[in-house]
Amino acid sequence: MGTDKALLEVDGVALARRAARALAAGGAGEVVLVGASAAVGDRMAMDVVPDDRPGEGPLAGLATALRWASGRGGAEVLLVAACDQPDLEPALLAELVRRVDAATVAGAVPRTPDGRRHPFPAAWRVDAAGALAQLVAGGARRMADAMALDVEAVDAAAPTLLDLDDPDDLARRLDRSWSRPP
Repeated sequence: MGTDKALLEVDGVALARRAARALAAGGAGEVVLVGASAAVGDRMAMDVVPDDRPGEGPLAGLATALRWASGRGGAEVLLVAACDQPDLEPALLAELVRRVDAATVAGAVPRTPDGRRHPFPAAWRVDAAGALAQLVAGGARRMADAMALDVEAVDAAAPTLLDLDDPDDLARRLDRSWSRPP
């Protein structure tokens, strides 16, 4: 993208702020930025949790988030999202949490209409922190590796899962001509 995605604006709101609002509306009690710089945290007026393994990808970031949550006590479920998903639906986020609360699964992820499981947003049982840390310590780097754990899929509309990977994606989203499936 050429700049920090968290600070990019869609409809006048920074992507990190959009994700934070969706997470809060979906039931998150506290929202933090994992792996963001202190400068981004300051600009967003949000706490930052330093990534335990910077540059090692989203699976390592998820493991960091779960380690952080397990050290705080209290919450049994962690709700996570990527900051580059501008159209997250709070109802989907709440359903992901409900599914983890209602079952003995490690996590819940969305499933697109074509049957693909999408790694973000997701809800993860905080006690899965050890299993995720072991995956990362063993060399796993892809979110698909986390799907080998007991993860439930929740049906979701594809548009809510779309992410902005490059300037063309952002341009399409800004002019509302987005059509690429996730």
